[in-house]
Amino acid sequence: MTSASLRVFLVERHELTRRGLIEILTDDGIKVVGETATCAVARAMAPRLPFDVALVDVQLKDGDGIDLAAQLREIRPSAAVVMLGSAATPVDVIRAVRNGAAGFLTKDMPTGRLGSTLRAAAAGEAALSREMTAMVVRELQRVNDGRGARAADIRARLTAREWQILRMLAEGRRTADVAADLVISVETVRSHVKAVMRKLGVHTRAAAVGCLEELRDAMEQRDSSESAPAGQLLSALHLSPA
Repeated sequence: MTSASLRVFLVERHELTRRGLIEILTDDGIKVVGETATCAVARAMAPRLPFDVALVDVQLKDGDGIDLAAQLREIRPSAAVVMLGSAATPVDVIRAVRNGAAGFLTKDMPTGRLGSTLRAAAAGEAALSREMTAMVVRELQRVNDGRGARAADIRARLTAREWQILRMLAEGRRTADVAADLVISVETVRSHVKAVMRKLGVHTRAAAVGCLEELRDAMEQRDSSESAPAGQLLSALHLSPA
């Protein structure tokens, strides 16, 4: 996808912020095909808008933007949804990913990175910074909600190559970087990623990475009670404690 062909649906509660975002995106060769400040209008507009990415404010005038993310994914499964918030809490980021969002951006991010991040999301990349991923990992490590059995099953479902690629994505690597490092084509990487998502029952790369962090969380919990065996397993999987 070329930058000129990227189409964005902007859902942001503040008109002044919308005007600024539209100017930034337009200057970067990105077309804003629709805009609104509310969940209700976004749901009404989405079926007839040809957008590649929806950039959605976390808190809208009439509801929760993270809930809207799931609804937009149902309306247009081929489009990516990226959340935009004044700040990012682990709970919000995890909720967004579970609702199908490709990522979460904060409003203090450098404006020069917005266009490239949205293009990456449209291409199937996860729009999460390494710092945000680390924050989510810490939250997942803190919470023990009985997901150990599912986490243990994640590793068993994947081939060695699929597991390798998933770990590289969790490190914030781009598809092209993964392909270059493994000396395979970009299309082969994408094929492996699709297989990973299918096996894990998720619809976005960000959600697949979340499954990996779930496994890491379970292993960290085991480390607290069985230090030596769990530490050896972490080493074998090339995962280090946060």
